[in-house]
Amino acid sequence: MRTLRQLLKTIFKYRLSSGLTILSLMVAFLGIIVLSLYVSYERSFDRFHKNGDDTYLFSYNVDMGAGLPIPMGKLIKDKIPDIEEFILFSYWWYSNKLYKPEQTLKDGVEANIGTVSDNFFTVFSFPLIMGEADKVFAKPNTIVISETLATKIFGTTDVVGKSLMVGKKEPFTITYERYA
Repeated sequence: MRTLRQLLKTIFKYRLSSGLTILSLMVAFLGIIVLSLYVSYERSFDRFHKNGDDTYLFSYNVDMGAGLPIPMGKLIKDKIPDIEEFILFSYWWYSNKLYKPEQTLKDGVEANIGTVSDNFFTVFSFPLIMGEADKVFAKPNTIVISETLATKIFGTTDVVGKSLMVGKKEPFTITYERYA
């Protein structure tokens, strides 16, 4: 008790110095907490994939985002023998609205849309409701949507084989669904 009283006396006697010390300790602990959360997030990101520990992203920054020229994937795979597979991924830069062919673009549902190479679901282990991962993109103009998006657009989750418009382009055929 005597030591605590002496400590409080010293803190009140040297208020400015004690206040700055306590403030700097609080900032330091806050920094440690934020840094720990950031590292934890980065280490856990997409680790649910079967090959998550062996998956890497190659890109460079440009004005409109990050990426590599399309031929670079094959070139890197040919030149570096440890690379088993590569995926091409690009966000859809056009309209991001999906709608049934009998509807108009105004009736569309906004979604994050990306184009991927046909081996996307064999490298990444996103769960599919039905179908085999290696046959998802076997035909051109096919699309995979989530269960949630299927319900928003069609009102049901039984949508495999139905057509879906993406922007003002030709219709895409839904081949498989994946969980939300």
